[in-house]
Amino acid sequence: MKRILALLLAVGVFAVTHEGAHATTAMGYDKYQSFHVKPFSLEVEYVTPVAERLGIRWVLISGASNLLTSLVGYVLLCSEGRFSRMPSLFLRSLVYWLTLLGLLLDPFNLSVGPFVYGGDANGIAVGMGVDVPVV
Repeated sequence: MKRILALLLAVGVFAVTHEGAHATTAMGYDKYQSFHVKPFSLEVEYVTPVAERLGIRWVLISGASNLLTSLVGYVLLCSEGRFSRMPSLFLRSLVYWLTLLGLLLDPFNLSVGPFVYGGDANGIAVGMGVDVPVV
């Protein structure tokens, strides 16, 4: 039961971190409008319509969250020795799931996501003025 709870908490932490990075970056450029909690996802809404999202700021707004969560995954992976010695099974499980989600979800989001549900790669591609497969 603790492992399942750790997985659910890790998914929540990952989602809030990922979408929070979008929101924080967008706030820095005055492009943040609102935050929506949907049944199966969290979503940041921006002031600027998609057709007008050009330039490096949109690359950063769309891509910073992917960079952050992947970096957290790699940092946790490199620190696994320290975390594996923690006495708490719950905390070890939480770090395990955070590491796994950080290493897998955003690379999947950037590589497969654009062809299935859209996502961040589309924002990065529009901001850079390139095709999605380049991203």
